[in-house]
Amino acid sequence: LEETLMQWQIPLSDTTNITYQSVLTTQHFESSNLADVWKPIGDVELLKNLSQTCNIHSAVVYPLVNDTGVMGILLLAFNRTYDDLSEFEHESIQSIVDVITIALDKSLLYDQLRIANQKLRELDQAKSEFMSIASHQLRTPLSGIVGYLSMLVEGDYGAMPVCPI
Repeated sequence: LEETLMQWQIPLSDTTNITYQSVLTTQHFESSNLADVWKPIGDVELLKNLSQTCNIHSAVVYPLVNDTGVMGILLLAFNRTYDDLSEFEHESIQSIVDVITIALDKSLLYDQLRIANQKLRELDQAKSEFMSIASHQLRTPLSGIVGYLSMLVEGDYGAMPVCPI
């Protein structure tokens, strides 16, 4: 069953699908029929059996929304109808959805920072290699120039004439 459910990809094209509606409107949607979540790809008989076996009376799709849009959805199934839940339960569920959204958003930001840091390390390594090569290339001719200047100053080629400034 788990492998079957993991292979299903919910298309965001069927407007009667509550997942599509939730993503489009950024509002949660509930249904007493689990197949409404998986339209049109879900095996209706399998989902009906799952609902009966697990005593599922309602399914609720919550969009996980940050400041850039919908990051994903959270699907919850209940052993009673959504309307039978207390106000406290509704608020608790919304709080959990908010915490999951924040955690997912922070996780995505962390991944972006990790990738950016890796790129910065690569750039730093390239800069270090360039500086090493450039300083070597500059030092090599300068060593000869410094050597000749030293010989001139020390008088190895005779006395240097004094030039008025």
